Amino acid sequence: MIQFRTLGGLELCGDGGRALTSVLAHPKRFAVLLFLAIETPTGGQRRDRLLALLWPESDQEHSRGSLRKEIHFLRQSLGPGIIGSRGYDQLVLDESRIVCDVRRFRAATRATRLAEAMDLYGGEFSPGFFVPAAPEFEHWLERQRDALRREAIGAAVALSTTAEAAGAGQAAIAWAWRAHDLAGGDEIPLRRLLELLDRQGDRIAALRVFGDYQRWLASEALEPSAETLALVARIRVRTEPHSPVAICELRDTPPPSAGPRPPRAFRPSVQLGPAGPAFREDRERPAWRPQ
Repeated sequence: MIQFRTLGGLELCGDGGRALTSVLAHPKRFAVLLFLAIETPTGGQRRDRLLALLWPESDQEHSRGSLRKEIHFLRQSLGPGIIGSRGYDQLVLDESRIVCDVRRFRAATRATRLAEAMDLYGGEFSPGFFVPAAPEFEHWLERQRDALRREAIGAAVALSTTAEAAGAGQAAIAWAWRAHDLAGGDEIPLRRLLELLDRQGDRIAALRVFGDYQRWLASEALEPSAETLALVARIRVRTEPHSPVAICELRDTPPPSAGPRPPRAFRPSVQLGPAGPAFREDRERPAWRPQ
C-alpha cells in the first residue's frame, strides 16, 4: 500500500515505508500523480486536461509524448496497475492501492467525522510545491489549497460550536483558535474567537487577541473591518454578562455527529520535500500568528 501525504508536508512512501524520492524530485511527474490522486470525479481524468495544465506551450505531439513518458515512469515507480487507462483519453488511479490524506480528509468531513478530519489536516496542501512555466497548474493548486483550508476552518468552527453547546468551554476555545490560526487574515473566525472568549468570561483575553491582530494589520498598512471594530467596541463597553449565542458564520458547515473532542496541540509548520526547483518556501499570502 502506498501512502501519499500532501497536507502540511509532502511524503510518498511505498511498501515498508520506502520513500519514493524519484517521484517527488521531478515537478511534472509529481504534479501528474498529485492531480490524479485528489481531483474529482474519481472515475478517471482526461489526458487533455493534464496537457493543458502542465504543457500549455507545447504542441499536441510533444505534450502527449511528455505525458506518456511521465506516466511510464510513475508506473515503474509505483507498481503495475496503480495508474491505469480507460480508453485512449482517460487515466485512472487505483485508490485501493494508494492512500491519500486529502481523500481521507474529505471523506471524514462528508461523514461529519470532524475531529478525525482535523487530525488529518496537518497544514497547507502541498506546501511550497510548484511547477515552472505552468500557470494553469499553479491556479489549480491555489484553488485546492483554498478549498481544503476552508473545509478545515469549517470543521474547526463546527467542533467549537458543539463543544460550547456541551459546556466544554476550553475545548470550544481551542477549536476556535485552530480555526482562527488556519484562517490567516480572515476576520470571520477571528470574530467568533473574540465572542467566544467574551462569552467564556475572558474579555481581557479577547481584547488582547484583537490588539495583537490590529498591530499585525498596521504592519501591513491595513485596518480591521467595520464589523470587527463594532464587535470589539461592544465587548469593551459591555458591563453585563454576554448571553450565549450560537455563532457559525461559515456557511455549509455540517454539524459534527460525535461529541466534542479536545484538539491535539497545534503547531504550524511546513515540511518540504526534497530540495530542488520544484519546491519553494515563499508564500505570497501574509499570515497572522498571535504573539
